[in-house]
Amino acid sequence: ELSSAVFAEELQQWKASLREDYAQIFDAVLGKSLDVLEQCVAIDVSGDAELDGVQDAGGLSAWLGRRHQQRCEGAEATAPAAALLIGPPAAGKTSLLSQVIVHSLGAELVPILVKMQRLQSLLLASPDAFASAWNWIDAFLRLEHEANPSLHRMLRQALAARRALLLLDGLDEGGAARERIERHVSEVL
Repeated sequence: ELSSAVFAEELQQWKASLREDYAQIFDAVLGKSLDVLEQCVAIDVSGDAELDGVQDAGGLSAWLGRRHQQRCEGAEATAPAAALLIGPPAAGKTSLLSQVIVHSLGAELVPILVKMQRLQSLLLASPDAFASAWNWIDAFLRLEHEANPSLHRMLRQALAARRALLLLDGLDEGGAARERIERHVSEVL
């Protein structure tokens, strides 16, 4: 959809925007911004030997990048290329996703964070946009970035080229559309 020069320019602007939005987190107790990569969000990975050694966002980001590279090199598509992070409220899942975004900015994949509460809001407000889209992430991005069609086209191109790192935050917060969203994630995405 975009020439490689325009794609590269949009991608550079997107990554700069992500860095600005996710490189810092606000600590309400201290009342100041903190470098997201200096915060400790440890994860416990169990059940998959291939994930042994993944203990933090840097390891998870590297693992996701390796999985993508393996698929690009012809690895079997039956091996999982996704991870599901679970934990109680305020356990650090959103902070971990911010860390994954920042770690991924220098890699090949294009990070795209989708907050499920916002997806549900758009899904309920604009059902026709979702019904006519090839997937709900594309509809979400089109609606979310309608003021910048070139950015939407770049993100759509990354999705179509399978260069997107989709990060879905708050699957358990899908509200009234939760079951529909979960079904779309598991069956389409």
